[in-house]
Parts: sequence; C-alpha cells; structure tokens
Amino acid sequence: MIVISSGQSGRSILPRVEDQLKLLQVEMAVFDKVESNPLKATVEAGAAFARENNCDFVIALGGGSVMDAAKVMAMNATNPGDLWDYVYGGTGKGIFGKNKALPMVAITTTAGTGSEVDAFGVVTNPRNQRKSWFRRSGRHVSGDRGSGSRAYAIRTSQFYSISRMGCPFS
Repeated sequence: MIVISSGQSGRSILPRVEDQLKLLQVEMAVFDKVESNPLKATVEAGAAFARENNCDFVIALGGGSVMDAAKVMAMNATNPGDLWDYVYGGTGKGIFGKNKALPMVAITTTAGTGSEVDAFGVVTNPRNQRKSWFRRSGRHVSGDRGSGSRAYAIRTSQFYSISRMGCPFS
C-alpha cells in the first residue's frame, strides 16, 4: 500500500514509485486520503484499506502527516479494532498489539518534521478532542510504549539514485 496525502504532497513522485514497483511486478494500492494532522477515522480507514487489498507492506510517500498516519496504519492493519484501544493512558485502553506491524518504507517529499526517522505517529481523535501518539517497534506499534524501530527512510533524492541500482524496498 502506498500512502499519500489528500493534497499535493507525494503526488509528483507517485508515478516514479509506481513505475519502480511495476518493474518488479509488485502489485500496489494507493491510499490518498491523509489530511494534515491525521484523524483517527482516516487512519482506521487506511488500515482497513490495507486489509481489504491484502497489502503486505506500506510505503509512506509525503510529509510528516503521511509518515505518522502510515506508521499507525501499519500497526492497525494487523491489529484490527478501535484504534484508541491501543493508546496507553488518557482515554485509551492501553492494549499492546499482538501482531507484528506491516513493514514500512518512508520516502520523504518535504523537510522538517523528522517523522521518517522516528518510531512515533501522532493521530487526532476529534471525538474526545485528543491527540495521541503511537510508537512503532520491530514487532508492534502501541500507544505510548514499545522499543526500537523497523522502518526504512529514503529521501527523494536518494530514491532517484537508488532506483537506478535496484529496488530500494528489498
């Protein structure tokens, strides 16, 4: 699954990413509904989209909001249910994901957030007016706890040069 924003971030490089995946005969599905400050409903919809399309990895293509949303989608795709069940503390239930999150590749198209190199994803729940963060580890993403990170980041300038040498996703 390729995750991009509902705006312009990621759209200019999307055809190049799709071309590289097609060369490798990798099937893909594009989820293009991520807004700034991703909402709980959007992240849950993206996770459901990943399950419905039998996605086995996630490519985040865009800025910080896309990176945050994709990290949490990767967890929720393999650990279904209400996303807020996985928030530790506050209004969450503190459930730790039992299943390994989908692997993820981060391809940044903007500079500044650093979300492509950290293990956290911030999601907004308009129902209770709360933002909460989820942490990705090698096996899980869980609200407010976990350790380590198993995600890969590629700047778009690197993507162009790496793509000539072979697939950056392998």
